[in-house]
Amino acid sequence: MIGVAIVAVAIAAMAVASYTDIRIREVSNWLSFGLIFALLGMKAFEAFYYSDMSILWSSLAFGGLFLGLGLLFFYSGQWGGADVKLLCAMGVGFSTVPRGFAPLYSSVWPYSFTLIFNFFLVAVLYAMGYAAVLAVTTPKVGRDFRASVNRYEVLAGALAIVALFGLSSLYPIMLWLAAVPVLWFLSKFLRSVEANCMTRKIKASELREFDIPKVNIVLDGEVLVNSKDPNGMTPEQIRKVQRLVKKGTLPKKLEVKWGIPLIPVYPIAILVSVFIGDLLFAVITRFLI
Repeated sequence: MIGVAIVAVAIAAMAVASYTDIRIREVSNWLSFGLIFALLGMKAFEAFYYSDMSILWSSLAFGGLFLGLGLLFFYSGQWGGADVKLLCAMGVGFSTVPRGFAPLYSSVWPYSFTLIFNFFLVAVLYAMGYAAVLAVTTPKVGRDFRASVNRYEVLAGALAIVALFGLSSLYPIMLWLAAVPVLWFLSKFLRSVEANCMTRKIKASELREFDIPKVNIVLDGEVLVNSKDPNGMTPEQIRKVQRLVKKGTLPKKLEVKWGIPLIPVYPIAILVSVFIGDLLFAVITRFLI
């Protein structure tokens, strides 16, 4: 039952986090930290109940490993603080397969690696779907994407994919190389989406903690808010900006970055991992070996 409880608590908390992330682009600290400590407490109980302290040490080790990975993305400006904390929670709660679950596809590497591989695979598919919806509703994305791609790139990419698929009958690993030209065009497409859809203008009164301006907010040569700071705006900075807006020193509306809400990927990745298992290992063993 402890395994079911761990999955249920994680999914419930991350479902709430997903809702708030989509609705207001914010996840409260009490929910993120609460989940980490709840899962850690449950893993500690499991370790003592089964007289196996390796359960707790593994939970702490992979929680720390996932925290480090999350911080890497955070300080590179890719993720927000909530993403880091929830990734840490996943490492704490799912260092091993939850008791009572038997995924269809198990791998030769630790279960936490299965979870992180699934997370990034789901994240890529989710981001592509989200970006596709934005592109459909924003015609300028398509125009910018077409302008960024020349005919020689299209021809070279098509020839590479055809050649690699042809060689895959002799060398299955060639299928992996076919992803390279696909990712090349995908990166150009996502840059077009980012340039046209990933910012929005809001009133100063609507600013929230962790919002990141598109460009530096500058007054008389002094940088009030740095757009490269991954931590975003602090409450003190927001109050200062709002005061200056009221005085008419800054414009009434500011442009802030508006990233894809990533939190829904977490519960999906957990459900995939506990019921289906390792997607990457399944692909390797079924299609490439």
